Amino acid sequence: MKTFNRVARSLMPAALGLALALALGAGCGDTGQQRVEFPLRAVGNARAASFDAFGWQITLDRAELSFGPLYLCASEGASAELCATARAEVLAAARVDLLAAREREIGIAHGTSGTMRSAMYDFGITWTTTQPVPTVQPSAPGGHSLRFEGRATRGAQRFAFVADVDLLPPARGFRAVQGRRVDATDALDARALVVGFDATAWLSQIDWDALAQLAQDPVVITPDSKAANAIVIAIAASAPPTFRFLGDTP
Repeated sequence: MKTFNRVARSLMPAALGLALALALGAGCGDTGQQRVEFPLRAVGNARAASFDAFGWQITLDRAELSFGPLYLCASEGASAELCATARAEVLAAARVDLLAAREREIGIAHGTSGTMRSAMYDFGITWTTTQPVPTVQPSAPGGHSLRFEGRATRGAQRFAFVADVDLLPPARGFRAVQGRRVDATDALDARALVVGFDATAWLSQIDWDALAQLAQDPVVITPDSKAANAIVIAIAASAPPTFRFLGDTP
């Protein structure tokens, strides 16, 4: 009997440890968190191929953008502090045809179940805490966040243009856009996330009269130009990308 008691006492810590582990495991299961994944899709605006901008007819032959990485956060205001661990994320940047009216898959979001309320993302140029300078991703067209090529016409006036635009993270460890609200959606219910881009709204912010006065053909719009800055402001404020979650059909 004494031998049995000694063995029983020696097994008690292990048994208690196993019981505690099982209890903690059950507790985690109660949260309902599950691994999830859903496709990320992009869609442009076919009308951007030819549109009117304050009397100028703008025709685009090329309109491309690099989008990502993307982080979807539980907090209403996404930031490095509030979103240390993303609810779902797409770590690679992908090139998007801004003239495409049909949705196209550009990545897969991986994460865990739970409500997503905000997003932070880059446009093909990242600046993580381990990168000494901003880094251009392979999907960046011509090494920039966006590239446009096309023609502007008004009556007898006509000129071609090439525009390169960069949307840079403001500092190391930050994203180009932080705190973008999205419709509160549980990642478990998301069947896809569609991000929409409207190049028409962005290019309509350019002073085309001023570009015509340059008397160049083509007009080269550089990332540090006033015209490129107008596009950046439009993307950040007046016409940002739209986010639409697709769920189960009732």
